Amino acid sequence: MLYLGTSGFAYDEWKDVFYPKDIKHRDMLSFYAAQFNSVEINYTFRRQPAPKTLATWRESTPDRFAFTLKAHQRITHWMRLSGTDETVSAFLDRARELGVAAIDVDAEKDVVGAVRGLTDGRGPDAVIDAVGIEAHGSPVTESMQKASGLLPDPIQAVFMQRLGVDRLSALHLAIELVRRGGTLSISGVYAGAIDPLPMLTLFDKQVTIRMGQANVRRWTDDLMPLLVDGDPLGVDRFASHHVGLDKAPQAYDAFQKKADGTFKVVFRP
Repeated sequence: MLYLGTSGFAYDEWKDVFYPKDIKHRDMLSFYAAQFNSVEINYTFRRQPAPKTLATWRESTPDRFAFTLKAHQRITHWMRLSGTDETVSAFLDRARELGVAAIDVDAEKDVVGAVRGLTDGRGPDAVIDAVGIEAHGSPVTESMQKASGLLPDPIQAVFMQRLGVDRLSALHLAIELVRRGGTLSISGVYAGAIDPLPMLTLFDKQVTIRMGQANVRRWTDDLMPLLVDGDPLGVDRFASHHVGLDKAPQAYDAFQKKADGTFKVVFRP
């Protein structure tokens, strides 16, 4: 099944464009779910939803509707995945209330076995690796990356272009998880020049791999009028900050720390 959705759904700017003009907030999700079959919930990044809220979401959507929940910022940004066992456990409990089969990879000794147990022994039809270059779990590769950071900049650039290696624990797990003949989608960014991959496993399992940036040309002609003719979707307000390219390092640092309310930055040449 193909799942299609957007990042969030409760936008007043969508009234009279996507939603009926007089729709109430409590009716937005049910209307949305009649058009799409999945949604990314941004709300969970800033606060844990109450059980009553989760129950309302479930009641407002069909059985096969898919929710994608953003991990709380306490887990990913404030504590940076360190000492977050209690917070992660609470987050996963909330996810399960939406019907999500959540698996804690730190607590589960056999992740592949657990996933196959949920899929009649076959493995999932599709696996998404959204981790990318900052994945942890490979001490040797981590040491190599840290060592390269001590090199002079010109040498470091050549090293990464020719000998750069990513930490691949998340990608290797994704390859193990996907079923034979399944699809592996890599949206996390990798940049290693000589990353070792289990080609025998990929070939034997007949895995289809899709990766890279979104190819948006298919939709450009349809989307441009919505972006330039009065900005009916309010996309100019999606960015929290607009800065010049000379401020890129400071903006990236603020984004990483979520300082000054930074969640999306637009650079203006």
